[in-house]
Amino acid sequence: MFSDTKTQFLQTLCNLLEVDENTVHEVGNTLMNAFLNFGSRTPDNLECFENLQYSVGKDRDRSKKIAGFRLKSGEVFVSEILNYLEGIEIPEQIMVRFPKLSRAEWNAVLRMATMMFLAVERDLE
Repeated sequence: MFSDTKTQFLQTLCNLLEVDENTVHEVGNTLMNAFLNFGSRTPDNLECFENLQYSVGKDRDRSKKIAGFRLKSGEVFVSEILNYLEGIEIPEQIMVRFPKLSRAEWNAVLRMATMMFLAVERDLE
């Protein structure tokens, strides 16, 4: 069974499917607060909260205005970073923790994460 905070976070993620340019700021703020409520106020979650936002920006590849998870410091979407990571070698720290992890499995994890972030991006034009 889901905890109330997990349910709230998942519901807020589902609300991203209905976001438009008029509601993106409010829904984005609600989402990030639901993230903290679900994940708690640990240093790593607070750092995430301080550095990421769900907001409007330009998609670099299509030159369209979209809403999505972005770095607060600029125009970079999380999905872009994850997509780029798919082409790199498995970091040593990961191999130490998961020594049997194959390159195919590493790429599969990154592909799924990329697709999940792409799924909650919304075209606004």
